[in-house]
Amino acid sequence: MQIFYAIQNQQHGPVPLEDFKNLLEQGTITPETLVYTDGMSDWLPLSQAQNIIPVTIVPPVAAPADPVNKLKLASRTSTPGGGAAAGEIRINCPNCGIEVPASDLIPFQNLQVCPHCRNHALQQVKEGVSLETFSGNFRYAGFGVRLGSYLIDYVIMQVYTKILSFLLIGTMAFDSSDDLGIFTSVSFISYMVLAFGGSIAYFVVMMGSPKHQGTLGMKALKLKIVRPDGSPITKKRALGRYLASFISSILLLIGYLMVLWDAEKRTLHDMIADTRIVYK
Repeated sequence: MQIFYAIQNQQHGPVPLEDFKNLLEQGTITPETLVYTDGMSDWLPLSQAQNIIPVTIVPPVAAPADPVNKLKLASRTSTPGGGAAAGEIRINCPNCGIEVPASDLIPFQNLQVCPHCRNHALQQVKEGVSLETFSGNFRYAGFGVRLGSYLIDYVIMQVYTKILSFLLIGTMAFDSSDDLGIFTSVSFISYMVLAFGGSIAYFVVMMGSPKHQGTLGMKALKLKIVRPDGSPITKKRALGRYLASFISSILLLIGYLMVLWDAEKRTLHDMIADTRIVYK
């Protein structure tokens, strides 16, 4: 089983089940962490996905009721003046939110990350991904770069439809049937079904995949499609967004031009599907 998880608007994984259990034991993953794996229709908190992901969530240990033990615990975590314990200041990691000693934070380019996040940050750099969005501060893709990704996808789909046309015309050329009119009609209907169906499959499968999170055009320009919290979208949402794009088209393309003035660079169909296009 391969599992994705999201911390502070950043997707991680996939990781094997055993590694996932280790992260849960270490506290990197909590019952509230959003998770996704095969068999799930959308991302869910881990506490709601235990029927799919076989892990055991241990409830937090209650604070000691003994006043003496409480006093001992307080003496280790606070000073007489009410501040942090002497010699140790604990803060939340700016990326994942895990509480760690401030001395454990590691400077990494323009960020400070805890040891849990360091390996992921290194992997991002190896993949050539900008770390400007690593801490969840998205850089939304504007009109120009989105138009560029669309043109790449347009060329890809044109190549696909040209191949379809060539195959169907070639079939007609070698057909010896006397009733060529009926054959031509069937060929045309087949072409329309395959052309339209192929377009839907391309956009829905690529955008709705947690692995890809975007079409080939988007991947070429280092873009991805996400929900407002940074999690990937499902294929069902990708299909809804694709169909909603026709609304953006019929309104004199105003739905597409809304990118120019929306604060989060959303088109009309992004607003309908509640999606964002951001830089990786």
